[in-house]
Amino acid sequence: MTRKKNRLFTFCCSLLPGAGEMYLGFFKHGISVMSLFFLLLTCSGALFPPIMFLSPVLWFYSFFHVNHLVTLPDDEFYMVEDDYFFHIDALIRNRDLLLTKYRKLTSYCLIFLGAAVVWQNAINFFHRFLGRYLAIPEPFRDMLFWFTQRAPQMVVAVGIILLGIWLIQEKKSSLFLTSQNGGGASEESDR
Repeated sequence: MTRKKNRLFTFCCSLLPGAGEMYLGFFKHGISVMSLFFLLLTCSGALFPPIMFLSPVLWFYSFFHVNHLVTLPDDEFYMVEDDYFFHIDALIRNRDLLLTKYRKLTSYCLIFLGAAVVWQNAINFFHRFLGRYLAIPEPFRDMLFWFTQRAPQMVVAVGIILLGIWLIQEKKSSLFLTSQNGGGASEESDR
């Protein structure tokens, strides 16, 4: 059972996403928020910088969530359940779902993340050591380094664009099928 704590310490802990929740006794929620926050920072720094805009959103969510929890009346505070941010416990209980239904997607994501890390390290090695000893002119080496450094980010960006196009096409085709399979009857009933 969680217990209300000192408001000053709660405020100080709420400055780090997840820490305030853990200070109040909501460890599942706090750990998942903190993990997600640092995962966003890591991915935005190493793989895809535009993800960085999500970290302030998560920070503000956590800050206001903690400060809202501490102002709740006691009876409402004690009714708040400690749960993971994205219901990870259901995913853990149904781990077969991740390995069967989303097996290909999970595999592709893991392969891409591993390849991106190997790519970054190989490019850094080439730029720092081999590029100088192979007598590649510095402007060309810098341009090559910049392009290869951005390649994983460009792959992610192209993937996001293709996913958006695919989602639009799926929506259009489902709307088209709905209109052909009696969508007119539902339009008349809506009027």
